Amino acid sequence: MSLTSFAVAILGMCVMGPLTERCGAFHLTYSSLFLKGSLAIILAAVAASGQLKSTQGLNWLLIAAVSLAFSCTSHILATSLTTRTTGAVGSREQGILLGIEHSLFSGARIFGPSIGTSIMSSGGFSVVAACSFTIDCVLGCVAKFQTHKEAVTKSPMSERKEI
Repeated sequence: MSLTSFAVAILGMCVMGPLTERCGAFHLTYSSLFLKGSLAIILAAVAASGQLKSTQGLNWLLIAAVSLAFSCTSHILATSLTTRTTGAVGSREQGILLGIEHSLFSGARIFGPSIGTSIMSSGGFSVVAACSFTIDCVLGCVAKFQTHKEAVTKSPMSERKEI
């Protein structure tokens, strides 16, 4: 856990600014959603194979590497969503929006482990991975719908003035 927190801190300090500037928040949102879904499927496949019960170091190294990558993609997703949402409101509303976003992030950190543990105890790791993948797909669809809605709103046809 501390390894992933340390990696996310370094990622946030050194990489996120240039990465967001170079790729844009739009592409980072979809890339991180795709990567998170893929990593969840990889973890589910490893868990379903039954090899986690063995004490081989390679399996646990794979889990640590995928967990590290999952934490980093979660940070990229959070940063790209924050960039997109703060860009969508005026400067006076940004403080309110950031307060709401950080409250949601804190709530997820508080309630997420207990919800994940109860899902895992009732259905296993594959169910947790499936839930994570489903949530990522829903977020991707919502972001795509919002982007389409913004594109329609800003289309040249909507800017025409009737004579």
